[in-house]
Amino acid sequence: MIDKIIGATSIAAFAVFVGYIALKIMEPPLIAIVVVVIVMGAYDFYKELKANDAKG
Repeated sequence: MIDKIIGATSIAAFAVFVGYIALKIMEPPLIAIVVVVIVMGAYDFYKELKANDAKG
């Protein structure tokens, strides 16, 4: 359970930090890349949660 909390917290902290930097710079290509990377990280985290839940 603690690994799920730490994982969710780290994804959220990463999204906030990188999002802040991207919005501060205000370059559209950078913002697009940041959004894609955040979505990929969240999706990977979600897949890992589902895989671990299926194991038991």
